[in-house]
Amino acid sequence: MGLDLKFLKNRFGLDLTYYIQSTQNQILGVEISKASGYFESARGFKWDVALNFSRNRNQVVELAEGLTTYTLQERRGLTSIAQVGMPYGSLFGIGFKHAPDGQIIYQNGLPVVESTPKVLGNIQPDWMGGMNNTFSYKNFVLSALIDVKMGGDIYDEGTGTARWTGQYAETALGREEGIIGKGVMNVGTTENPQYVPNDVIVATNQLIGYNNPRRYHEAAIFDASFVKLREVSFGYNIPKTFLRSIGIQNAKISIVGRNLAILFKNTPHIDPEVDRFGANQQGFAYGELPNARSVGFNLSLGF
Repeated sequence: MGLDLKFLKNRFGLDLTYYIQSTQNQILGVEISKASGYFESARGFKWDVALNFSRNRNQVVELAEGLTTYTLQERRGLTSIAQVGMPYGSLFGIGFKHAPDGQIIYQNGLPVVESTPKVLGNIQPDWMGGMNNTFSYKNFVLSALIDVKMGGDIYDEGTGTARWTGQYAETALGREEGIIGKGVMNVGTTENPQYVPNDVIVATNQLIGYNNPRRYHEAAIFDASFVKLREVSFGYNIPKTFLRSIGIQNAKISIVGRNLAILFKNTPHIDPEVDRFGANQQGFAYGELPNARSVGFNLSLGF
């Protein structure tokens, strides 16, 4: 079902698409809804804005006969699964115990580890979007594309391993005097817990040992949200009066930069836009190189 609206003499437009899709016997990609945007122009200046927003919600309804859970990928005991009744791509592994407010529970200064595996995250983003601004003045055109992905988790074994083995700067904190883990401890009883901030000092090597992604999978689960300056281009449309003499209808020369900057992310050390195994095995990372930044020139001709 779609809706296409135009306002203010086509200066503002809104294009909405709503869909419900049932996939059987195979996994298919879903097309993202088209952009919406508006423009304003005055005295030779024009500003176009294109906005894009998409949000998918899914649930595994049924698997092959006799199956309730299918493993999409496994690494160090952490699995990405498709399980009936749950969203596709849940990350399942060993985690820590948490207080009702979400903070990690400590005992004797160290995190309390759950005895059985549990869902630690999901590879699916909450939403994705983007904004493209194009500014035109006479023959000059400047455009900038912002790309956004919010939500979705990854298992970053590389960051967990580097922290566990003391290779990152943050693991140097308290190596002489010890460290206090961020979380709470129970000063009540099991039946009537009372949580207060953890204040027990332990040796740093003890605490950073709980970053071992091979034993404590939750320590390597990170939010893969990002906001990126995906592309910037600056171009010049060559005047048609000059082009007619050489048989060309239109021509534009531009300088284009791609993957220029990460404006926001929650992963401490890596570009969150990673995919180690690809296809249905998303959500895993271990030392992948970030997306390359590139700058180049473009010449487009019309005859």
